[in-house]
Amino acid sequence: MRVSKTGAGSWDETHKDLDKLAGLPQEDLKTVPTAEIQRVLVDLSFRLSELEAECERLRQSQAELEEVHRQYMDLFDFAPIGYFNLDSRCIILSMNITGSDMLNIPRGKLVSTPFYALIDPAEQPLFTSYLGEVARTGSRLSTELRVRRSEGTTFHAQLETVPLYEKGKLTYRISLADITERKKVELALKESEQKYRDLTDMLPEIVFETDMRGNVVYMNRKAVDYFGLTMEEIAAGFDIFNLVHPEQRNIARARFVMILDKGDIGGYEYTLVKKDGTPFPAIVHSARVTHDSQPWGLRGIVIDISERKRVEHALAESEKRFRTTLDSMLEGCLLVDRSWRYIYANDAVDEQGRYKKEDLVGHTMMEVFPDIEKTELFARFKEAMEKQVAHTVETEFVYPDGAKRWFEIRVEPVPEGILILYANIDKRKQAEQHLWRSIERVERLHGIGKIVKLQPIGMLMIEHRLIDRVLPLLSQEQQRMAQTTTLDPELMEEFVDFFRTYADKTHHGKEENILFKDMEGKSLLSEHREMMAELVQEHIAGRRLTTDLAEATERWASGDRDALKQAITVAGELVKFYRAHIEKEDNLFFPPSMAYFSASEQDDMLLEFVEFDRGLVHEVYTRKVQVLESPPLK
Repeated sequence: MRVSKTGAGSWDETHKDLDKLAGLPQEDLKTVPTAEIQRVLVDLSFRLSELEAECERLRQSQAELEEVHRQYMDLFDFAPIGYFNLDSRCIILSMNITGSDMLNIPRGKLVSTPFYALIDPAEQPLFTSYLGEVARTGSRLSTELRVRRSEGTTFHAQLETVPLYEKGKLTYRISLADITERKKVELALKESEQKYRDLTDMLPEIVFETDMRGNVVYMNRKAVDYFGLTMEEIAAGFDIFNLVHPEQRNIARARFVMILDKGDIGGYEYTLVKKDGTPFPAIVHSARVTHDSQPWGLRGIVIDISERKRVEHALAESEKRFRTTLDSMLEGCLLVDRSWRYIYANDAVDEQGRYKKEDLVGHTMMEVFPDIEKTELFARFKEAMEKQVAHTVETEFVYPDGAKRWFEIRVEPVPEGILILYANIDKRKQAEQHLWRSIERVERLHGIGKIVKLQPIGMLMIEHRLIDRVLPLLSQEQQRMAQTTTLDPELMEEFVDFFRTYADKTHHGKEENILFKDMEGKSLLSEHREMMAELVQEHIAGRRLTTDLAEATERWASGDRDALKQAITVAGELVKFYRAHIEKEDNLFFPPSMAYFSASEQDDMLLEFVEFDRGLVHEVYTRKVQVLESPPLK
């Protein structure tokens, strides 16, 4: 017998050698060389060692597989979402622990249960349709449904289903995630967005949003109505640039790109166009909208500035008319800024003073009039500038070369600084001096007390000058009351007494009881008769204002602090009233009135004026004595 050589063959060859030896009869076995038998035994021992090593490796692999399986099962059981394996009839075959815990149902009770039973009954038809779509397409699909727990409560869940084919049979693997919190966030976000929409719909301004291409994705109700659009047009993808005037669309597109790149770059003024073609000016403020730190589109606000443009135009026209009015005034008009620089001078400046307007504008007051800061006049200017107080003064102004001129100057605080209105009154001062000399002659002639004017109207005009001196004082007190919110009852009573006793009873009394009464018997021109009637009505209005001022003073003294507003208003109206009234009488009524009287009639009227004043003084002091004689209140 011959066997294969040791170590040269495979296990199969070793197996064959053993089979041959085992098949030999006992007699033939003895004929096999001992070396051959030993070789086979050694080879067999070698092969057995290999088998033992292979078995050890298999045992290790089995242990590793079991560990991996255990880890997989741990991952499967304790995954953050539930997993369910279903058969083709949707019967649960297995599930992980998370799935069982989500439903509050032990796994043993879930096995062999139809998965349909876990779906909210109202949504089971949706699940059936969904599972059919998974089977039909063979694709992984997801959906959101309400799932029931053991106690009957439901929660929002996201299902993701994968179809599997095992041994030719269809099975399903479903992942189940509780998305209740996400739904709450989505609902809160939806409610927040709705609040945002509701708020923007209530805004008086236009609000819009666009995507990256400039298509409108949202407009508030104001925008839709203002542009004449419909929600259907917005939903169809309306191009925002169609609302921009064609001449500015390239600018709008360029700024759109800049905003997407850089963010908010400030507002811009456009001419926008409504759907019907109506243009209107507007300021558009836009900002970049980002999602996950990436540009998504634009959000902006549109402010119609048509009214502002109209006001600006009206203001420009008003300023133009104002300057034209100032230029046509007889009084010199100067506007001085807060650095004491002349910034405007009207044409009358050339006539009223010794300087041309070009000599003043652009120069400071100190440059034109050195040492003016040392004068009382400049002190009035400074007070008007710093304390916002108006002043009216008559002053003899001394020019740098020593020349003198008399001026009536009114200074008013304005936003730019101060406004100075002035008129040369040299001739009036000369006339007054002449008038006083004439008065002295009349006094000596008639042997009467101090007479104010040669003509009756002269006496009335002198009284006007005294009233003129009181008006700025009342104006100053009005401003003080507004600034300090306090009222000085004693001072205000002095003003009331002045206007009642002097301006009304003394001055208006002579006009109505003597001058107007005598003129009634004359053949007056219609314009003079009408004006006289107007003056009587103005006297009535003046008395009413004085009464209102007295009532406000009494209310304040009684503790009614709301009376301050009335006092401030009435004081201002009283100042305006007397200024206009005096100007009307001095310039329009008094001069022609004397033409209706002869010289002797004028002298008689003058004497009547004097007697009227004497009687009034007697009446005033009689009243004061009566007050003193009255017993004090207890």
